[in-house]
Amino acid sequence: CLYKALFAVGTFAMELKISTKIVVFINICNWNRQSYKRMSSKEYI
Repeated sequence: CLYKALFAVGTFAMELKISTKIVVFINICNWNRQSYKRMSSKEYI
């Protein structure tokens, strides 16, 4: 299911501008990194 969702998002992103796709991808990666740091710092430390 996850791969199907990623494939759908990828095909949809290919219709947009490449620059927009890269910016959104970077924003998602940064948000995941920050949320992961918060979770790890709260739960494990």
